[in-house]
Amino acid sequence: ELPGCHKTTPRAAPATMAHLAPLQVVVAVRHTRDHVADHDSDAEKIARLREDILNKTQSLVEDGGNSYAIRINQLQKRLRLEQKMMGVAVKFPCFIICQVAFVWAISLLVPAESVSKVHRHLVGHFGLSKGDLDEVRTFEDLYQFATDFEHANEELQATSSKYWCEKKYFELTWNDALGVPQRSCPSPRLHALGFDTDAPTPWTHWAAARGIIPESAKTSLGGASSGSGSSGSSSRRLAGGGSTGSIGSAAAAVPECKDDDLELKAEEGKPWITCNNSAAHTCELDLGILLCPKTCGYCPGFEYEHSKFFDKPQLTMLPVMVHQTRVQRAPCHHFAHTFETQPHNVDLNILPPLDGKRNGRVLTCIDRTKQEDQEWAFHLECPKEGAPEAFCTDGVMHDTKLHYYHGTPVYAKFLTEPKKNIAAMRAIGWMDMQTESVTLSTLVYTEGEEIFTSISVVFAVDKAGNIIGRNEMVSYTDLTTYNRGVFTALLIISAIGSFVGFSVKFWEVW
Repeated sequence: ELPGCHKTTPRAAPATMAHLAPLQVVVAVRHTRDHVADHDSDAEKIARLREDILNKTQSLVEDGGNSYAIRINQLQKRLRLEQKMMGVAVKFPCFIICQVAFVWAISLLVPAESVSKVHRHLVGHFGLSKGDLDEVRTFEDLYQFATDFEHANEELQATSSKYWCEKKYFELTWNDALGVPQRSCPSPRLHALGFDTDAPTPWTHWAAARGIIPESAKTSLGGASSGSGSSGSSSRRLAGGGSTGSIGSAAAAVPECKDDDLELKAEEGKPWITCNNSAAHTCELDLGILLCPKTCGYCPGFEYEHSKFFDKPQLTMLPVMVHQTRVQRAPCHHFAHTFETQPHNVDLNILPPLDGKRNGRVLTCIDRTKQEDQEWAFHLECPKEGAPEAFCTDGVMHDTKLHYYHGTPVYAKFLTEPKKNIAAMRAIGWMDMQTESVTLSTLVYTEGEEIFTSISVVFAVDKAGNIIGRNEMVSYTDLTTYNRGVFTALLIISAIGSFVGFSVKFWEVW
């Protein structure tokens, strides 16, 4: 012992300290006194002696008459290393248990094998392979893809018109050629809504065959556009997208069945029109369903029969959602500006429209750094006469309202009447130069596996006009009663293991 020093016991593993307990450590300081001058203070002498002991000198360990020369600093490092190894030996089993519990819990929430099977089937059903998406090169291809995607979605919709028919129109007949009973659905109501059926039947044909068409409408059987003016198109729809009733509301009271001639006049923009005198036109559109149910025989309170039985292991919850992100318009620059401002030349009379004044821009230039965030995506000019006030305000029709999705401005549509919706999108040029990306989305449930899959097909448009498609599928499991308990227990074990590991590390650092 040196003056002013005290003994310390190194922190080491219990086994190591027990092994060294019977050993008597004798520190022999060699030539230490030679380095300490007589005139040095006691504190300086002690400091130099301590440095010699720890860094320069050797120690003698005597055990049973044998002496071993060791370095104190090396012994200290060894003891610390063994202490850390003991800590690792304690924490490693805890880490393994925690990790196994967490991975097991995740496998219950997202079972890899089951999810892989579901995704493989959905890729084939919806046509989402890389080859299928690479076939989409133009906006026209994209409209067709949206049509096919919606048809695939409807096939998985167990409550769609593909599988149910109003009892009023349902027919069960005997097929002599096949020798089997056959179901069919010649529903004028589904035809008016634009849904595909196995026996598409316009209202005029159905009513005439049963002798129930109003007398005033019989003269109109030869043309569905009678009295319709500019709105005689089969894609005529109500403002707001058609049916607005509550979907799936089993307890809703059946409303009174009556015609609304005043609303029909406003919708059609014709003061003389009524449900009775325009039945041949109105009853073949959704106008007849919502405004003229009494005349057309579309009074609510329907019952449905199976026109076809649903035989799919997967089903979709909702119609397809389509939305796009858009960029802002901008002035044209460089050669684009020169081209857009080129004058007309009356001598070019065989090259219209180069021979006359053009009322409107030649090019649509955009700024891809700025997202479009106007309230409406499109502002369409309406005709001065014949445009219904329900659609046009001050000569302008606004289409596709702005919404925010995760903070991003998007313009979205629900394809509730897919055939009409997509036809209307084509007619107004819903995809154009300002379109940055288009996304089609739906949600699929797989029976038995209890897996819900969110499908999104994203088509991005680059600066050169190329359309690059990709599919994004995210699946998760609806945990059953048993799996829910196991999942919760595993997460608790994982959390406890993490807490123990954190506590041990905190104690070591502290």
